[in-house]
Parts: sequence; C-alpha cells; structure tokens
Amino acid sequence: MLSGDEQDVATDVNQTRLSGTVVSNLTKSSIKAGSFHRTLDRPGWIYHDHVAYLFPAMTDLEMSLGPQTGRWSDIGAGSDSPVTVSTFDLWIDHGPKPRDAEYEYIVLPGVSLMMAGTYSRAPGIRPLANTEEVQAGYSRAARAVAIVFRKPGELRTPAGLVRVDHACALLIRVSQEGWTLTASNPAHGSFDLDVTVASGHTVLHLPDGAFAGSGVSALLLGTPHWAE
Repeated sequence: MLSGDEQDVATDVNQTRLSGTVVSNLTKSSIKAGSFHRTLDRPGWIYHDHVAYLFPAMTDLEMSLGPQTGRWSDIGAGSDSPVTVSTFDLWIDHGPKPRDAEYEYIVLPGVSLMMAGTYSRAPGIRPLANTEEVQAGYSRAARAVAIVFRKPGELRTPAGLVRVDHACALLIRVSQEGWTLTASNPAHGSFDLDVTVASGHTVLHLPDGAFAGSGVSALLLGTPHWAE
C-alpha cells in the first residue's frame, strides 16, 4: 500500500449494527462502549455477533463501539433525516502516507466463541503472497488456493505454478480428478481468461451484462500434486 495522503489511511474490516457483547483474547472481559486501540504484540481476535476477526501480530487495530449518526441520503438512497444507531466499527490504521504497507486478517462467519479461540491457535488459512501485484492464501485442509491477480502474472502455489493473462480473482481446488478452477473479474469486464495450473491449461470466458463479475468454473483433468 502506498499513499501520499496527509490524513491517516485505514482499511475498514467491518462496520455494522452493534449486536450483543464484543469479546477478544486481548482483554480479560468483554469490551465496553467507546474507542479501542491496540498495536498487537501477539496474534489477536475480535468476536462480535457470531463472527470472528483474526489479526497477526503488529497490526494497528482500532475499534469503535457506540452510537453513530448519519443520513441514508449520504450514500445515495433513503431519507435525509439523521439516524442514530449503536455501531460496531473495526479497522486497521496505516497512519499518514503509508509506504509499502501490508495488512492481513481472517474473517470467520457463523462461528461460536469457542470456535473462534480454537481456530486462532491453529489457523487453517495461511498467507501465500501479499504484494501490489498479487494477494493469495491457501488452506491445507481444503486443498484450496485463493488468488487475486492485480495484473497478468504467475505465482508458485501448493497446487502448482499458476499463470494468468489478465487481472482476476481465482479459486483453485485440488481433488483426485484434477484442478477445479473458479475465476471472476471484480471489475466487471468481459474477456477470455487464459489460465495454466501446473500441467493443466484452459480458457474461461468471463461474462458481461447481467452476469458481469460472476464466477465461471472449469475442471482441469489430471493428477495434481499438493506440495507446501
């Protein structure tokens, strides 16, 4: 991440209505209303409304719990009358003018508090790349690799060397039959995506119109090798 903004630059993890208590391994009791700041000296997690958010050490974590006022018309729809609701807001602070800044976090929806604590001790998702050109992670248990290519490129993964000729989001699942690929273009453009995974190759047509941005899947037959 690179920015010349004099104001603090932040990545908002989630902003939603406050529902119930907020719990973390960073505190001995539930977190009360108000503002919360911590530069993590160890991996930490925040739990709110059946969702867990996991962060690595050295993350500058910010959180606000309490009433916020706004107008629906500010985002282009609804009334212009002020509305106040109790809000859960969680974000990562990158400070002013960040240069080569990185961040990562894991979101676990629909989990119990106990599951959040258990998963945080041995996360099943591991980072693979985090640069201006590509972000990627993988799951050994699911034998899956998720990659966002910001431009044409390649990445060596546990599923094999992956090459694409366009920017895209790509999910690769490894099975006995081969590699199942699901690709999409978050920018909603339509094109033919050339994908190579190890010894397999295919072309996926990413749609436009009503289906722009949706995922397209294909199975590459073969005998893949999973190597970490």
